[in-house]
Amino acid sequence: MGPGNSHLVRRSWGLHQLEAIENPEAAGSEAYGDEFEYFEFQQADSWIGALLASLMLVTGQGPSEEVLKNGWFQITNVTETSTSPDQPLHAAKTTIKCAGDGYMGTSVMTSEIALALLPTWYPQLTPMAKQGGVLTPTAALGTVLKERLEGSGRFQVDSEMMDIDPLDRKNR
Repeated sequence: MGPGNSHLVRRSWGLHQLEAIENPEAAGSEAYGDEFEYFEFQQADSWIGALLASLMLVTGQGPSEEVLKNGWFQITNVTETSTSPDQPLHAAKTTIKCAGDGYMGTSVMTSEIALALLPTWYPQLTPMAKQGGVLTPTAALGTVLKERLEGSGRFQVDSEMMDIDPLDRKNR
């Protein structure tokens, strides 16, 4: 998933940075900052588990009905920031849990994104979405997407602030 996610995250970064330049008073908290970096990895219990997982991904084959219904996945995102290079890092840890495997989660996310674009949700969309253009889900929908995913009954999103050691990347 890394290459696809990477393009979306970087596009969102660019959109928010551009908005911050063009309209500084409106965009303040949405811009990620000039020092933005994005890294993604998948965690496995062991190197054998990682190898098996990579070998099991065959294009054109999907999971069984049982796996669709009983599977699950969890995504953990750690976002770090500081007000300046000489200031300590602050971090927010967000955990997204999905009742259903990746296929099920993707179909629910796609459906909820489409439903969030209906006129009834228009007042809650981001100013960027109201202008239109080629946007990413986060740039267009903001917190509406989180609300809709949780409302589907398949997703749980939790966030917490963390104290981090800048030298200990593994245990974040």
